[in-house]
Amino acid sequence: MSQSLNLFLVAGGILSLVAAMANVAMLVGGPSCYRFFGASQRLVQLAERGHALPTLISAFVALLLMIWAGYAFSAAGMIERLPLMKFGLVLIAVVYIARAVLAMVAWLRSGEKAAIGSYWAPSLCLVFGVSYLVGAVQQWPAL
Repeated sequence: MSQSLNLFLVAGGILSLVAAMANVAMLVGGPSCYRFFGASQRLVQLAERGHALPTLISAFVALLLMIWAGYAFSAAGMIERLPLMKFGLVLIAVVYIARAVLAMVAWLRSGEKAAIGSYWAPSLCLVFGVSYLVGAVQQWPAL
């Protein structure tokens, strides 16, 4: 374990775990949880009809976010080193930031009033992505 933990990476890992838990909550809570967390109307409707797609998507996203948390914790020196560390951290940061920017642009272009999840989900993704990016830049020489 590193003597000085990178707080940006630790925060990014914790945030990714919280987001993974939100996806697990959707699996357990069903359509009302999908709606609460800002899922698309189409996904909510599929969940209401008992379609498997929302379950598969939420399970995949939860697993992916747990892996991303592992990369943050690994780069911070909290767990064993994972493969392709530099590439992984940059890719994670780019995906989070791109998701935030694309969602915000889509919302602005639509001109419609959006659900609460449409506001906070992209904002959180931006925070997550910046945490990974800053942490990766700080740890780059050690990676």
